[in-house]
Amino acid sequence: MEYEYFGTYRNADARVLLDAFTECDIRFELEIDDSAIRNMSPIKMLLGGTFGTGSRIAVSVHKEDFEEADNIRKELFGPDE
Repeated sequence: MEYEYFGTYRNADARVLLDAFTECDIRFELEIDDSAIRNMSPIKMLLGGTFGTGSRIAVSVHKEDFEEADNIRKELFGPDE
């Protein structure tokens, strides 16, 4: 397994992070985390659901790039992210 789980992000945050990764040649893989939508109750669906906030992006980073990717994340979102 060459890629290691890096985190799950809101779509807007993932876009900022992935743009920075692309600029720095960080290798990454993505997966849509739509568990909030898949597990939504029918009543919540009828009431409007999550209004587009239910899906998130799970990011994995190549193991060799992990440390540099973590530094980029800290620069963009701060050390607590």
